[in-house]
Amino acid sequence: MNSNNANTSDLTRVAVPDEDTDMEATNHEIDAEPSSYQVACFPTDHTHLVQAIDGIDNTTIDDSSSSSSSESDSDDEPHLVSILPDTPSLENPVPSHAVKKKKKQVRKPANPCEKYTPHSSDLMKQSLFLKLCGHSNKEVSNMLNIPEATIRDHCNRHQNRDGNAEPTRQKRSSSSKITEAGSQFLIQTVTSANTLTLQQLQQQYFKKFDLLLASSTIYRHLVKKCRITIKRAHPYPQRRTDDVTKDRRVTFIKDYIYSGIADYQKNCVFVDETPINGNMKRNYGWASVNQAAHVHVPQMYSCPCTMLAAISYIGLIEVCLKINKVGKGGGTKTNDYFAFLNCVMDCLDEKSLKDKGWNIVCNNAPIHMAHYVQSGVQKRDYRLVLLPHYSPFLNPIETFFSKVKLLYRHVEAES
Repeated sequence: MNSNNANTSDLTRVAVPDEDTDMEATNHEIDAEPSSYQVACFPTDHTHLVQAIDGIDNTTIDDSSSSSSSESDSDDEPHLVSILPDTPSLENPVPSHAVKKKKKQVRKPANPCEKYTPHSSDLMKQSLFLKLCGHSNKEVSNMLNIPEATIRDHCNRHQNRDGNAEPTRQKRSSSSKITEAGSQFLIQTVTSANTLTLQQLQQQYFKKFDLLLASSTIYRHLVKKCRITIKRAHPYPQRRTDDVTKDRRVTFIKDYIYSGIADYQKNCVFVDETPINGNMKRNYGWASVNQAAHVHVPQMYSCPCTMLAAISYIGLIEVCLKINKVGKGGGTKTNDYFAFLNCVMDCLDEKSLKDKGWNIVCNNAPIHMAHYVQSGVQKRDYRLVLLPHYSPFLNPIETFFSKVKLLYRHVEAES
């Protein structure tokens, strides 16, 4: 750029030097007015200038050494290297040099929704008195600081309604789209099938009454009018409450409870097993607002143990812990259960309870119903009583296990 036309030209041309020549800037090529130039410092991120190692070795290796190295590399685990480019952190963002536009100041009106602003009755009566004295609406507005339109409407209502100048407020009256028959239909539908979605209820209502309702309308009607809300579902087996299961419970109570063969407070021992894991903790924990409650456990998937217990009205009879072997499968087998029953019967013999006709009460799990278990208990002059299907509430040991697990969740892992 020549010095003669430096002031007249708006464009600046930058010459790119050759590899053998150096860039030189003389004083006469620079404009004498430094105020017309702006120096901008562009931030640079040096992490982007460093090329990531691609893992390729350029050194020459003999064939003999390459074969041995390939064998050793095959035994090693694969190592993954992330090639995702680094992103600037939010704590130190790159400054931007964009010019921020000034926000246009918008003047908000005093009454944006154009609603009626109520004034005191004494003030409005005073405005009527001033109007009767011959003042104009503008003069009254300046005196009382009331809008002219409010004064004009108030005077018109006073003349047309025989002195009743108060504004009438119209009440919003909206009839419900769901009739009484429709409400009963929705209640019966959600009672018979309580897992239906709002879209399915919408289709069922349309087929019945030929009226398409919004899903929000159905939801509001069920919650506010019918007092029916949606909750977390707790599934249970259907056979738990069928007639066959109920008849078996009635038969069991008549045969054992009413007849006096099994008296829970005199001659019954309740036996069962339950799994226990080392990572059992409370289901609730304290945490700050908008943060998750993390609970530290020894490991996520620990080897489960099985606790076998026997209780009666005199207290705890026997408790055993079966530790499952790693890789051998878990669970309690019939041999384990029969060995525990022998320990229970030994404890009863030590307490001289053998001749009182004690009953060993347990559920009807497959490991409890083996033929040699029944015969082994009878040989030692005890009786094995099996509860009906889906009747855990008839065995008090279920409450005992619930209390033990609750206390176990409160114990720290270090203790």
